[in-house]
Amino acid sequence: MGNLFEILSGLPPYGKMYIPIPKDNYSEGLPVKFTKDDGSHWIANFEYDLANISLNHISVLSSTNEILVLAKNIAYIINRNDESPVIAFKGYFENIFLHNEFSVLITIDCIIIIKNSNQIEFIDYLHYAFVSDVSLRNGLIEVYLDEFSALSNTKEKNYLINLGEIDFSDFNSNDYYKRNKI
Repeated sequence: MGNLFEILSGLPPYGKMYIPIPKDNYSEGLPVKFTKDDGSHWIANFEYDLANISLNHISVLSSTNEILVLAKNIAYIINRNDESPVIAFKGYFENIFLHNEFSVLITIDCIIIIKNSNQIEFIDYLHYAFVSDVSLRNGLIEVYLDEFSALSNTKEKNYLINLGEIDFSDFNSNDYYKRNKI
């Protein structure tokens, strides 16, 4: 199928105008060329964190039409055959794990499991605790929490999340998504 996307070193000096993402981003950021199924191309210019304070990432999702782009604390799911984001939401992304068809995003207060634009699970029931360590091994997300009680005593808890057992519910109704969607 060839290259589904290519990160460019700069915006092209001629040709079709790039698509700014978000819409009001007209300074050069992260230019990405997407290839449509028919072989034609389009270019998106993502607002980008030049100081590398936020996590920046790009990868193909389980539906090869969809590309996940993290840029300047925003996650975009792009359908490379369309010239606009399918889904966008904010988060202070600290890490990303890729496992088979899953992308696992780690934020301060949420674990986001993405298979494609229709299968996203926001695990935000851990928000009352401080996530101290997250790892992914053999399809299991292991989360260590430092839980703070009213007396400021610290207890460590361990949660295991099996990627094979994820029940992708209606992510549009999730509180984290409703608070952070763009």
